[in-house]
Amino acid sequence: MSELLACAVKELCPQTQLVGGGVTHDGFYYDFQTENCMTAEFLIAIEERMKYLLHQEVEIKQMEMVPFVAGEYLRSRGEPFREVAAREAQGQLLTLIQIGQFVDYVTRPFAINIPSGTAFKLNEVTPGDSLRICGMAFPTNKDLKEGVKRKKEGKKFDHKILGEKFELFSMKEHAVIWLPKGEELYHSLIEFWRMSQKERGYQLVKSDLQGLRMEKCAQSGRFFQERNEIRDGLFNLKDYWRDFSWSSLDEKELISSLKFIEETYNILGLHYRLVLTGDGLLRKVLTDLGKDFEHEISRNVNERLSFRLLDVYGIEWEGPFIEVQNRFILTSLYGRLEQLIALLIEKKRELYLELEKELSRKKGNSSNLCSSLKNRRAGESK
Repeated sequence: MSELLACAVKELCPQTQLVGGGVTHDGFYYDFQTENCMTAEFLIAIEERMKYLLHQEVEIKQMEMVPFVAGEYLRSRGEPFREVAAREAQGQLLTLIQIGQFVDYVTRPFAINIPSGTAFKLNEVTPGDSLRICGMAFPTNKDLKEGVKRKKEGKKFDHKILGEKFELFSMKEHAVIWLPKGEELYHSLIEFWRMSQKERGYQLVKSDLQGLRMEKCAQSGRFFQERNEIRDGLFNLKDYWRDFSWSSLDEKELISSLKFIEETYNILGLHYRLVLTGDGLLRKVLTDLGKDFEHEISRNVNERLSFRLLDVYGIEWEGPFIEVQNRFILTSLYGRLEQLIALLIEKKRELYLELEKELSRKKGNSSNLCSSLKNRRAGESK
């Protein structure tokens, strides 16, 4: 659908230059370089043109070229941004698609035939270095209406909006500025992790390298990630705080790690879905304890238990996990801390407000707030 959007824009405004597009959890987007003022009327015209192209079932051709030739071809068509993308692409052959006179380079599997009954709506225009047009797409009109309603409701509790309202942080492009209240919340969660790991008998180390594999070792550090286009804000930072803990493979240690995560997320009030890949000791532990879990096929050779969490839009994210790697157990309590804070703000606003009151009452002392979390866990384990 993103290519259909780009095709419609180029037909209506030929001088526009293509930057690139992709998919989101509920639709698609495309970025453009244009001097045209993107009015509401123009957006309607783009949508109507997309519908025309979709219902006409226009022929979509695919071409394969080596990166240099693809870049030259796109340059000759006046698309400098797509030229650079093609030249820098990895792989021996690149795929270009053609819809009428429109040509673009695609980086993911492309559906030649888009069902003519596909329901979609252009719902957002975001200015910046490039102009981004976003849309939603679903198999039926009923699904589209439900999706639009869900998005509208979700925006009321989006962590970016509430984060500024609660004076936790502000966002600058893909970077976050933690304000005093947010800084206290951020470090209180880290301190809670530190104190809890010490109580479990783990030694603390700090490193930005993964895979230390030290016995009874709890590691934290900052790690880089590929940005996603599914969500922005704290879900899409270029680097993030993450925790790992290592121990020798032992059934009792697996049970202890599972209990530790369960107690923590019961305190935080975040519901999760257990998903297991692989078949070994982890599966035995879950079965013996009578836990409800789903089993998925994965290329990962290690057995892994993921705790899947939902955000306010119904998108599922991996949070904590337990993984068996040869003779070791690798556990992460938070996964990505910034992501966890976003989920807490969106899904458990009443818990955050309660913690904020405690933080204000105790004059912003993160160790006191950490103690509050610990007391909650002590009550949970009784």
